[in-house]
Amino acid sequence: MAKKAMKTPLTRAAVQIGTALGKATRAAREVGKVTPQTRKDLNQMKKSLKSLVREVERATNRVKKALR
Repeated sequence: MAKKAMKTPLTRAAVQIGTALGKATRAAREVGKVTPQTRKDLNQMKKSLKSLVREVERATNRVKKALR
């Protein structure tokens, strides 16, 4: 049976750093893929919110006129 090569603390640290970098890179790429769709969704939400605000303002004005 052959002896395993001993890993120095420096080698172990390098492996941990490389693993962390790989995980961070993967997470960043996933975020990069999702970002354009999220922007589109946010823009649609803004548009619908603006139209809802307009509707509420109109309804408020109608109620005010009715109460006069």
